[in-house]
Amino acid sequence: MADMLRPATIYDIAKATKYSASTVSRALNGGVVSEEAKEIILRTAKRMNYQPNNAARSLKSKSTKQILLSIPHLDSAFYFDLIETLNQVVSAKGFSLLLQHTYASEKKELSLLKNIQINNIDALIMISINITERHLKELRHIHCPKVISSIGLDIPGNNTAANYDYVGVNTGEGIFLATEHLIKQGHSDIGYVGLSLDSHTGKERYNGYESAMRKWGLHITPQNIIVGGYTMNFGYDAGRQLLRTGKLPSAVVTTCDHICFGLYRAFEEVGICIPEDIALVGMDNIDLSTVIKPKLSSVAIASAEIGRKAGELILDRLNGWDAPKQNVVFKPHLVIRESSVRLL
Repeated sequence: MADMLRPATIYDIAKATKYSASTVSRALNGGVVSEEAKEIILRTAKRMNYQPNNAARSLKSKSTKQILLSIPHLDSAFYFDLIETLNQVVSAKGFSLLLQHTYASEKKELSLLKNIQINNIDALIMISINITERHLKELRHIHCPKVISSIGLDIPGNNTAANYDYVGVNTGEGIFLATEHLIKQGHSDIGYVGLSLDSHTGKERYNGYESAMRKWGLHITPQNIIVGGYTMNFGYDAGRQLLRTGKLPSAVVTTCDHICFGLYRAFEEVGICIPEDIALVGMDNIDLSTVIKPKLSSVAIASAEIGRKAGELILDRLNGWDAPKQNVVFKPHLVIRESSVRLL
């Protein structure tokens, strides 16, 4: 029960009703919740003498109705889905997104953070493949609601969750699942093609591959490890590089579907068949994975859910939600299709 010497907070109402603080915030601020939940929450708020955050309401009256979204890529179906879902959530409440494309450049991201005109936006959502201490330092000086998302878990500093709302996905676990799937299909010589190891996300994904290989006591062949990109062209060049070694691995796990599409083209040009000659697994599970022949096995990492949760969190903060910062991590899952299954 709330301390009678202080006003009840959203957190107190959440404890009393057993609903999440996020659901309570939406009910109190006219958001979308079930009629049953709304009735229980409003009745409890009245009984506990809940008083809205007047300071937040005052700030809201000066709202620009604009949320700045920093996005690393605009040439990926993964990010298209994320942006579309996020936009649906915030536009339903009258907000619009201001997109800033950073091309996955740390320099561009840091420049953006240093030069944000806080009077022109209500909030910031920053999505990056490589959050560093330099990012966190700049974020501390931006005084508006913020949600950060790294498509990976390896955020520097153990106190990140205490300072920022965070939404992400454990991509290292996804690569582990993909690699172990190939091992269970009978492969032991498994290559890896993916993001640069200079990024936290790249390291996390490679660690997932390495952990699976180590768990099963398998040797990693250095010439079959190619890192440094994420595009279809990079995948094509990686495929040509693997062919030049003279001995292809029997399978390859990659850190995004676009890399796999490039590998498909490189192998097809020389008559290498998938999965008969080499098995492939991608990541992102974009729609093209189900159209390409053979259909591509891929790790699904819930891009739409990341966008939806980021939108809900930022709206809750804009409505004065005062709960501790949230740390939301989605689990990936492997979608098995033709490209990785042994043919009988």
